Amino acid sequence: MEKCCLILSHDYYCQAFLEYTFKKFGFKPRFVRNVEQMEYLSAMLPTTAWFIDLDEVRLSVEEVTYRAKLHAPDAKLVFLSSKFTMELANGCIQQLAVALLVKPLIIPRLIQTFGLLHQELELVERENPKIEHNYSPEEAVIPEEFVPTGSETSEHPLLKPIRLHCPICGNHFETFRYKVGVFPAMDIDTDFCPISQEEMHPELYSIAVCPKCLFSYYFGRLEEIRVIDVLRRNFTDPVSQGERQKLAGNFEFCKERTFLHGVKSFELAAISCTQLKIRSGLKLAGEFYLKSSWLCRRIGDKDLEKEAQQRAFECFRRVYKPYLLVNGRFPSKGSLIAKSETGMDLLNDRAIVYIGFLAAELSWRLGLFEQAKKYFNETMHLPFFAKFTSLMRHINYSFRKHLESENGFNLKPPTPN
Repeated sequence: MEKCCLILSHDYYCQAFLEYTFKKFGFKPRFVRNVEQMEYLSAMLPTTAWFIDLDEVRLSVEEVTYRAKLHAPDAKLVFLSSKFTMELANGCIQQLAVALLVKPLIIPRLIQTFGLLHQELELVERENPKIEHNYSPEEAVIPEEFVPTGSETSEHPLLKPIRLHCPICGNHFETFRYKVGVFPAMDIDTDFCPISQEEMHPELYSIAVCPKCLFSYYFGRLEEIRVIDVLRRNFTDPVSQGERQKLAGNFEFCKERTFLHGVKSFELAAISCTQLKIRSGLKLAGEFYLKSSWLCRRIGDKDLEKEAQQRAFECFRRVYKPYLLVNGRFPSKGSLIAKSETGMDLLNDRAIVYIGFLAAELSWRLGLFEQAKKYFNETMHLPFFAKFTSLMRHINYSFRKHLESENGFNLKPPTPN
């Protein structure tokens, strides 16, 4: 599928550098003169991202984001600037921009950004916007999952050490994370699994695991965790902790990891979400099990992959249940609130499409073709389905690919309302 990125920059160096890198990573660059042209072309082209040089526009990050949401609601936003300020960085974080790139552009940061453009926005680990970071211009990529406190001169070619604080048991520990831009995604599978040319996987070090209580969660979002004391005590209870230790086995997650380490880290993260009743934890657990299935696929363990997919589907089924059409109509807000499980925030329109599709995609991968047909029809008949053009193209592409597969799938495209 063609992936077009619109670029607003009159900086000749930037233009040449971006054009070369775009083509190398499988994107088609299109340069524009102003934001109005970006808005117009977004309706005409399959737009993956907006690259906006803030030196060239008088609009704020918030104003650009507002206009992007109107004209390209699922296009990713990347901002460029010759100056860096914490106000600008925080604005990019709050608007969920993929990156803030400071000129002159730095190759590892740019590579990281292109890797994120390939990935599904809902599945990208995001920084907690309340966290204050001491970014330097050389570190100015948003979202950057953490500020590394370990040595950047580590001899390891792929990993860097960082120090973390567990929000559940209070333990301080050191662990490893990939260096920026080491394993960029080159494309995605139909279930959004990043495809990399390297032997490793971009998600292998996504989850931090506390070695003391085995609380597991995204590296860059540990600080946002808030749980009530009774759940914290239950989680750190010797019996509960022993159950998680049994799942973890003898794996040491703070050292170099194998794919099995990665599988276990996502399983522990899903369990952490459910046991601690983290906000929207059911959706998060589904995403963690989905990512676990990706790593199982890389090691060729079909049984483990299917088990993880089944668990992911069950989570997504429960999340999507309140949004099922009733007599061909989308439920009211009151109905959604009443039917949603405790602790689940209402999904925005794009997330509804995304969750419905994953329920369909996982059903197909599990061989439940009639169930897959139901969810594909549900998702493709959502009243706002066509609003998110990039996601819509991915779903239509996946649907056609399944139709053409040797398994038959035995589905017909849904008839539009």
